[in-house]
Amino acid sequence: FAEGVDASGSQDALIEANVLTSTGRDAISGVDSQWIAAQRLRAINNAITNSGLIRTNGSVTSLPGASFGAIRSGHDSMVTGNSIDGSGYVGIITMSNGNVSGNGVSNACLILDDCAGIYVNSSGAGTTVSGNIVSSVPGNRDGRPGTATHTVGIYLDDLANAVTVLNNTTTGADHGIQLHNAY
Repeated sequence: FAEGVDASGSQDALIEANVLTSTGRDAISGVDSQWIAAQRLRAINNAITNSGLIRTNGSVTSLPGASFGAIRSGHDSMVTGNSIDGSGYVGIITMSNGNVSGNGVSNACLILDDCAGIYVNSSGAGTTVSGNIVSSVPGNRDGRPGTATHTVGIYLDDLANAVTVLNNTTTGADHGIQLHNAY
C-alpha cells in the first residue's frame, strides 16, 4: 500500500472533493521520505477513511507503517472542509504558514500513541488552526508500560511557534489542546 495522493514536491496543487479509502500510508501526502515538501497545496472537501491502517471485521489489524497523517500538507497549504474518519497516526499535519480550518477528524491514532487529531511542530510556524472538530482520539496502549495513553485533539509539539488555535472543538482525547515545548 502507498499514499492515496502523492503530491510531494508539488507547487499550487489542488486536491478537491475526492474519496480516499484504506490507503496504506498517508491519504494525501505533500512531503516525501527526503522531506521535500509541497508548496501551496490545497486539500479541500475530501472524504478520507482508514488512512494508514487496515481494518478486518471492524478491528484494526495492521502493524504501524510509514504513515505520518491522513493529510500531510507541506508549506503554505490550505487544508479545509475535509472529513477524516480513521487514521493510524495523525489526522492532519502541516508545515509553515498552513491554514487548517473547518475539518472533521475522528478516530485518529488507532495504531500509534503520542499522537493527535491535528499536529503542528516547529516546521509549522505561522500556521492557523481554526473551526475544526476533532473527536475520538483513542491511541493505542499496545507496547507501552502501564495502561495510560497520550492522545491530543490539537497538539502543538516540539518548538511549535507563532501558531494560532481558534474556535476548535475537541472531544475524546486525553488532552484537548496541548503545548509541549512550544512557544
